[in-house]
Formats: sequence, C-alpha cells, structure tokens
Amino acid sequence: MHGEGCDVFNKEGVWFVKLKTGAKIYVPRSLRRDRWVVGQIPTGWNAKLYGIPDDIINQVDRVTLFTLVSFVESLVNSGITDPYEFYKYVHVSKVGNCIGSGIGGMRAIREMFLERKLGDAADVQGDILQETFINTTAAWVNMLLLSSSGPVKTPVGACATAMESFSIAVDTIVTGQAKMMVAGAFDDLNEESMLEFANMKATANTDEQMAQERSPKECSRPMTSTRSGFVESHGSGTALLMAGDLAVEMGVPIYGIVGLVHCAMDREGRSVPAPGKGVLTIASEAPGARYSPALSLDYRRSHLQAELQGVEEWYRNATSQWEKDSANMSPEEKQQHRTAISEEYVRQKGAAKRQWCSEWWKGHSSISPLRGALAAWNLTVDDVGMCSCHGTSTKLNDKNESDIIQTQMQALGRAAGNPLVVVSQKWLTGHPKGPASSWQVNGAIQAMLSGRIPGNRNLDNVEPVLEANKNLLYTRTTLDVGPLKAVVVTSFGFGQAGGELVLIHPDYFLATYSTDDLLVYQSKRDARWKDSNKFHEDVIAGRRSYVEVKTSTPYPAEDIKKWMLGKDKRVGGGPSQEIPEPQSSSGFKPAGRGPATSSVAKVMEQNLVDAIAGGSGASFVGVDVEPISNQCFVNETFLERNYTKKERQECGTTARSYAGLWAGKEAVVKVLGNAGAKLKSAGASLEDVELSRASDGTVSVKLNGYAAEEAARVGVSNLKVSLSYADNLALAAAVSAP
Repeated sequence: MHGEGCDVFNKEGVWFVKLKTGAKIYVPRSLRRDRWVVGQIPTGWNAKLYGIPDDIINQVDRVTLFTLVSFVESLVNSGITDPYEFYKYVHVSKVGNCIGSGIGGMRAIREMFLERKLGDAADVQGDILQETFINTTAAWVNMLLLSSSGPVKTPVGACATAMESFSIAVDTIVTGQAKMMVAGAFDDLNEESMLEFANMKATANTDEQMAQERSPKECSRPMTSTRSGFVESHGSGTALLMAGDLAVEMGVPIYGIVGLVHCAMDREGRSVPAPGKGVLTIASEAPGARYSPALSLDYRRSHLQAELQGVEEWYRNATSQWEKDSANMSPEEKQQHRTAISEEYVRQKGAAKRQWCSEWWKGHSSISPLRGALAAWNLTVDDVGMCSCHGTSTKLNDKNESDIIQTQMQALGRAAGNPLVVVSQKWLTGHPKGPASSWQVNGAIQAMLSGRIPGNRNLDNVEPVLEANKNLLYTRTTLDVGPLKAVVVTSFGFGQAGGELVLIHPDYFLATYSTDDLLVYQSKRDARWKDSNKFHEDVIAGRRSYVEVKTSTPYPAEDIKKWMLGKDKRVGGGPSQEIPEPQSSSGFKPAGRGPATSSVAKVMEQNLVDAIAGGSGASFVGVDVEPISNQCFVNETFLERNYTKKERQECGTTARSYAGLWAGKEAVVKVLGNAGAKLKSAGASLEDVELSRASDGTVSVKLNGYAAEEAARVGVSNLKVSLSYADNLALAAAVSAP
C-alpha cells in the first residue's frame, strides 16, 4: 500500500515499520449522511416474540426473520394455521417456492466483507457465507415451516423482484408443475446502500427536505413537481398463489385472480437504472386484433362445448371397451384400469376448459396479452378501474411510468372520460426495493374488494407534464367507487427489469360455479376465517406461538423415498386407488369429522327426529348426516352405481346435491331397517331407492327392486324425507307415516 514510503525491518527479533515523509495513513472517518429518513421496521421488533427460537435468530440474517413472519401472516390470512395441511390435498412435489430478493442478506454481507476484516472476527459466525445467498431465505422458509419438495425458482430483479416472482409462480402453476406457490420478495437497508443510492441521486436528500421545512413523512412525493427521489424502506412481502380448483377445494379465501403477469426488458443503452418502455409490449398487437372472433365469449363457448362433447364421446367409448376388456381382469387390475380412464377423462376436460377459458390468447398472433387476459373474463380495458404504480417519486420514473400506462390505455381504445385512477402508495410505505410489488398487490386487492381507492396524501400538486395523460386521474383523497372489476400493478427495477400484473375480482371466478358448489365453498371459507380469528386470539392470549417452527416432516422420516416417488401420497392416510364411499348400513358412522362437528351433528340429528316424529305421528324414523366434502360425490364410478339417471340429471355436477340425496337414501334405508326389513350388506348399491325433488322443495321417494319388496313385506309405505344443509353437512330425516 505504501510502496517506497515505508521501511519494514527486523531488529533483535522484533519487527518494526518506519513511515517515511510522503507516506499516506488511512484512518476511518465519520461521514455525515444526508439521507436519514427511511421506512423502518418499528424499534423493538423482536422475532422471539413471534415464537422463532433463539438458535434461528442467532443464525439467520434479519431479512429471513422478516420473511418467516410474513409467510405465516399470508398463511393465517388464508385460513391456514398449519402449512402441512396442504399435503392433505396435494403431493409434496406440488408446493413450490419462488421468493426472491434484490441483494439478499445485507447484514450478513456486511459482516462477511467488513466485520471479518475490521471488527472482531471471532464474533462473526463461521458459516456467514450461506446467509448472503439470495435463495437461503426461501430455504429457511421451507426447512422451518413448509417442508415441500416442489419447484424452487429464485428471482433477482432489483426493485421488480416480486413482480418476477409472481410471473414465475403463475407460469409454474399454469404449466402443471405446482398447485401452490409461495411468491414474493425481501430486501434490507443499511448505511452502505443508503450512501450508494445517494451517490446515484436516486433518493431524496433529507437535509434539503428539512431546509424546505418538510416533515419526514412528506419526503416521498410521487407524481408531484417537487419530487426529488425515493425514500428507502425495507421488509418482506409474501403471497400464496394457488390453482383455482385447489383454492375452492380447500375453501381458502380468494382475494383476487391473477389474470396476467407480463415482464419485459427494454432496449440498447448504457444506463442500468434508466427507466424504459419495454413493458409497453403488454399491449402489442396487430391492427385488426379488436375484430378477432376469439374475443367473443359466445365464440369460445361454442368451441368449448364442441370439444367437451368429443371428450364425452371418447369417455363412453373407452368405458364400453373397458367393460369388454375387464372380463378377464383381476378386481384390482379392473379398478386401476377404470381409474386411469377416469383420470384421463378429467384431464381432457380440464385441458379443454383451460384452452377456451383462460389460455386461448397466449401466443395469439394478433391479440395483445392485456386485451386477451381481460377478454378471458369478458372484460375490456375500460373495466380496469385502478393502477397501482411503481411511483418511486423520482423525476424520470414517474414521468415514464405514467406515459407507459397512458399509451397502453390509448392503444387498446379506452374511452375518453373514463378515468384510470393512479395509486402511488410509496408516499406512505417508502420504497422497499425487491418486495415493492408484493406490497402494491396487497394494497390493490384491498382497494379492489372494498371499492375505496386510496389517495396520495403527499400529492400537493400534479406535475404539469403529467396532465397530458388524459386517461389518468391522480388523486389526493380516497375515492369511494365501489368494488372494482379489475386493477393493474406496475413495477420497474434497475437492470431493465419491468413488469405489469392484472388482478381480476374473485367474483368473476366464483361465478363459474353452481349455487350449490358455491355454498359448499362459502361454508368452508367461513370456517377458515373462524379458525384464523381463533388463531389470532390464541396468539394474543399466549396459548400458542405465531410462528410454529416444525421439527419433523409431514411424513415418517424413514418413508421419504416412498413419499418422493408416490404421487398419490397424502397426509392423513395411506394412498388409495379408490374414492372412499359412505357405508350403506343401518348402523351409521359419520366419516371424517372432528369431535366438535360430530357433537353439532348429533344435536341437529336429534332436532330433526323430534320435529318430524312429533309432527307426523311417524311409525318409523331414520336420520342420516353426510359430509359434502366426501370425494365420493364427485367420483364417476360411485355416482353411476348408486344414483338413477333421473337423479343424476337433477343433481348435475354438484356434490352438494348428491350428498343430500345420499343422506336421504341412507335415512330411508334406516327406516326400513327399523321396521324389520332385511338389509343388504354395507356398501351395497342404493340405486333402488330413488329420490326426487319437486319444485316446491319437497322430496318424494320411489322404491324399486329389492327395496320395494322388503318395504311391502314389513308394511312400510307413505315415506317422507326432509333434507337440509348446515356446516358443510347434508342432513336428512325420513319417516314412514301411517
């Protein structure tokens, strides 16, 4: 370092250093920072209070602690208090993780590069290197909480990292690699990053802001003429993305539908942070795109129906051939063959629906991604009610971003006088870099569902140049506009990373379900909300920890190879090739209910018995309760075996209707059993007991075959059945009235 300006010599075993005239001595100096307002995790935040053990707190970077808590919060808001519940529904390979970051564990990086050299090296942990890797945080989430063996894809997109994460999550689910993905990002701040952002003139100079008599909360002023840079913040943002069928099956609250995530680079250049217009390609299309017949819902519906008819014809032929070929098969082989046909039938139907419902526009030679994604839900660009902007409060970004959004709206034909409200929430949150769009999506969902679009409280004026954007409305106050059909979120990052996300109101998805199926979903969802509230109450009361670290896998450790190779492995029981069926017998045992639900069911059963027996003078009474969620009610083999053609026509495809009729059939069987009829063995077909709903809601009973013979023998006639539904259960009471 000193070269000729220094002599080093040994005298009597002691080494000496002699500095000559002109030698430079480097002494660390204290630098005054002019960026001293940031959005910080509150003072006193302690991961231990959330239940994270000391050994983990001492091991990991603090951004990992933020992310662990953020992940649990996303679970609880989804009504999931134990992440291992996922594996009751899907294989461990179908749950993935794509949490990313702009830079990773900054405290760990600082310790490795600075403290190791200049501080007390003995206090720096020996494995600090691993905590600097960007994928390590996602690994800790999986090791401590999730224990999945699904896809892992770690994005790095600077301030657009979370947007890239959402894009990866959607693509992974749509391509069938996963059914659920943990998406989002994290980032930190320290004095080194603050200094370097200041050197790039990207952040607001606090000294200058204070000289202008502005308070710290006024330093970030997106879209104003006085904006002078962003205000840094830090933290984590995590979201759960699920396939729609899994979300409905589990009954988790659905806050929004991700209609599209479009990420794009820019063009030739020399500036890494310079904002570009590559995201405009989301609206790239041919001149005649708006006239494409594919945009018509009726057109797509007709093609879907034609394709589904072809699938039905294939299924009938395959089943017929199976009946011929199965004569010489063993019972096990016969069942496996039939299951394979049913699985292929379901796959073909699903592929047809995806093709003509949500995927038809992808790769279309004329139609832009934005127009296509909206048209999939029978929406247009005029139905987009809000845009949550990256809005960093820098001179170049806010101008460029507004121009991009305006150009998109204009290119796709948004009507004049139909304002697109611009939200710039970084006036409040600051700029957390990597997780920025995670936070934006959170805010956009709240606005979309509540119908309240938040204003930019620091919008003391709108920069005059932005007035050219005639479709955009910049507001300082909150607007009550009612629930929004669709919203967009934009994000930009250093290194030509840009993206745009389209959110659709969940009602558009739920409207595709029948009333009966929707009621089943709502009952599950409401139960999860109750569980979530109970979880919060237990945490506040100290009865359980918010973050409950796992110490074992969801399966026996010795069975890891079986679980990795067995796609049908699920938590809660061994794999089965058969759908569990309710047992048909006079001795009823409700299947798959916990103690609380069973006690409620017993009370309801007794109420039904008292009401019907007391009001009708019944000779014999039978009562039954069935869980609507039992998978047998969506199993083709079970339905064919136990329901008449007339019953199947009335029920359609709704599990709730089938469960109600099954409970009614069981109740009738119990009437016969109580009257002294000779019942068939458990598991026998109940097709001989036919129930039919009248337009006034009454249920009539028609007995055929063996059931009719036994009823006549024991003198049972004039059967009446009452059906009701509660707590995801179908309840039935049957009587034989004199």
